[in-house]
Amino acid sequence: MARFENKVVFLTGGATGIGRATALAFAREGARIAVCDVAEESAQETVHLVNATGAKGIFIKTDVASAQEVEAAVRRTVAEFGGLHIGINNAGIEGSRDKATHEYDETTFRRVIDVNLTGVFLCMKAELQAMLGSKTQGAIVNTASFLGHFGMPFHIAYVAAKHAVMGMTRAAATEYSRAGIRINAMCPGFVDTPMTVMETEKDKAVAERYYSAIPAKRVAQPEEIAKAILFLASDDASYLYGHGLIADGGLAAM
Repeated sequence: MARFENKVVFLTGGATGIGRATALAFAREGARIAVCDVAEESAQETVHLVNATGAKGIFIKTDVASAQEVEAAVRRTVAEFGGLHIGINNAGIEGSRDKATHEYDETTFRRVIDVNLTGVFLCMKAELQAMLGSKTQGAIVNTASFLGHFGMPFHIAYVAAKHAVMGMTRAAATEYSRAGIRINAMCPGFVDTPMTVMETEKDKAVAERYYSAIPAKRVAQPEEIAKAILFLASDDASYLYGHGLIADGGLAAM
């Protein structure tokens, strides 16, 4: 299939995990991709893998918490590829996973909000400006989380940010629907990514308790989440606006 032939994708958090899998999935379906991240070496490897498919990818070093860097990255994407059709706002960090709210470090809290929430806002703003300027009927997919719908102990900053991403997604979707721009959110559960592996190694007992509750009896692979992101970005999801697609192995059904 080539659902995204000649489409231009701006993707943040593309160095590893869901971001890399999504970049490669878009590449296999004909897209041109700007891979944005602060992790230069890993993101360059993603671009190498994208180009190896025969697609065209570029790397743009971008801290999504910086309005100037985000705006510059979107401008370069448009200059390089001639437009912007799809924004995938995937960059995120976890913050602390072992601190109760009364113990949570304020600096860590602010950084999680800066990246996971403000970063999505800044990316949407720049992407929307580019799409409206060229009258492109595009699509934006924000990476939220199943924790954008539910709570989890010791995750106050991450849960707060992801709930807010869902709120922004719904608000913006209603604003830009008449312009033909669809905005939705991807809400993964536990996924086999470097961030998940790192946290699992810190506390295997806690991780096992969470993972054993998944009805699917396993965590997701990044490629599974990438397929869902591509669905939301494609014409197959033409009637979805402000939707948060949960892919959590059945946790939300319990």
